[in-house]
Amino acid sequence: MWWRVFLAAAVLAALIAAAEVKWAVFSNPSGGPDLPWGLCLAGGYVYVVGYEYGALGGGRWRVERRDATDGRLVGVWTWDPTPLDDWPTSCVAAGGRIYVVGHAGGRWALAVLDADLKPLAQLMEEVEGAAYSAAADWLYLYVAGYEKVNERDWQWRVEKRRLGDLSLAAVYTSNPTSYGDMAKGIGVDPATGRLWVVGSALDIWWVEILDRELRRVKARALGGWFGPAVGVAFDGVGNAYVYGVGGVVKFGAEGEPISEARIRDPTGAVYAGGRLYVVALDGGYRLAVYGPSYGSLLAKINETDLTPQLLRRVYVGEAPYRVIHQRAAYERGVVYAAVEAGVFSDVGWLILSISLTAPVTVAVVDGSGAPRDWLVEVLDPAGAVVATGRGRVEAQLLPGENYTARVHGPWLYNATFTAAEGYVAIQVPTAVVEVAVVDGRPAGPRVVVLRGPVEISLDAPGRSEVPAGRYTVEVYAGGRAVKEAVELKPGETHVIVITAPEERRTFAYLLAAALLTAISVLYVGMRRATRRGG
Repeated sequence: MWWRVFLAAAVLAALIAAAEVKWAVFSNPSGGPDLPWGLCLAGGYVYVVGYEYGALGGGRWRVERRDATDGRLVGVWTWDPTPLDDWPTSCVAAGGRIYVVGHAGGRWALAVLDADLKPLAQLMEEVEGAAYSAAADWLYLYVAGYEKVNERDWQWRVEKRRLGDLSLAAVYTSNPTSYGDMAKGIGVDPATGRLWVVGSALDIWWVEILDRELRRVKARALGGWFGPAVGVAFDGVGNAYVYGVGGVVKFGAEGEPISEARIRDPTGAVYAGGRLYVVALDGGYRLAVYGPSYGSLLAKINETDLTPQLLRRVYVGEAPYRVIHQRAAYERGVVYAAVEAGVFSDVGWLILSISLTAPVTVAVVDGSGAPRDWLVEVLDPAGAVVATGRGRVEAQLLPGENYTARVHGPWLYNATFTAAEGYVAIQVPTAVVEVAVVDGRPAGPRVVVLRGPVEISLDAPGRSEVPAGRYTVEVYAGGRAVKEAVELKPGETHVIVITAPEERRTFAYLLAAALLTAISVLYVGMRRATRRGG
């Protein structure tokens, strides 16, 4: 088994470009311990949520808005609702707003900000505990965390709130044990529409699947996995990747474990291009890449130590502790992450952008393999144009992801290809047909029509570039038609010679011609008789 995993990983690794840190910034808002807890993306910006050390010794909410292209700070919002410890733990973007959840003085708290960090709503609940994670669909906000039943017994709590006014639509609670149970992460599976909630039941992983009405579909404990599960990523076809202390477990749509991978301290995971990317604090700052399952093993196909790249951009030090939480997001070939860095007395936020893309040259050739100067557009899986050029185009694409090349040639042609670093040739399946019409003498105007994958009409015989395929060539001349079937292969030049029919004389035509001749003869005879008589 191990050698199959090794071989498959080696093959897949050839398709994976080395992860490159595009930018990294260090945020240290106070002289005390500051910690990032989560991030989300919207409108070309990265929103990072966490706490900063307050002047009176407690933590207060802090949200930073940074330009996704270079990490530049463009806005900050802070909130200090109580004299006790307050901090946000997660955010989600929906409908042009940023929803932030966390706790204030040991109670659930939520805030809604606009894209420029202007506060629109702030809510402090009477629920003792903390909200840890948020997800959203087009109508509702889903929040997961824990609430205290008493000082010894903590239970899971999931809230469903309306996005427009934060009004409460439903509440779900789960108490697997009579001790400290916590929900740490929540996500909406795009394939099934169900909610996955992950966390711990006392000291082992606990996973639950809920429907949109917060009714339980499945609950599962994972013995042998100690510490909480903290987050979940989805592949879009029904599989879920739950990560937390100790590693990653892949689940099927109904909650059955499929495979697993061990890695220390994963602090965020995203799925893109058929790969799972895990940001981990495993002896430094690392990015691990996982591919398909082989038996019970989730194959690791690449791993990059990001620390050397970070040190060239910013001094990070080594944080004295690690927080395992969902602190990564993905968009268009880039992973954004927020982790802690610094020294024990002055820990700060390390925010970074990691490019997963590779340089790909997309070139256009015709059916014979000859380069052509046609306009080509490269579209990402969402249908957005990411690169444009004539004949060939250079693009930064995500290896393993499927893209579309749209070629504006003799006709519009679309081709799907899987990105891999290097050169991709898009062959448009063209063929050339030459139609020559011969006959004994001219027979008046001729029309040539090709009927097949496309229909082309010519006012005269000649040469045409057409899609390969089966055609019927029709020649119209002299009121008659001649047809010939032909199959054109890609790159083929096919010459068709057709003998056109001569013009057909109708009875009316012949009668008119005879009458005209008779009248002409009679007229000539009468002229001659007149001259003799005169």
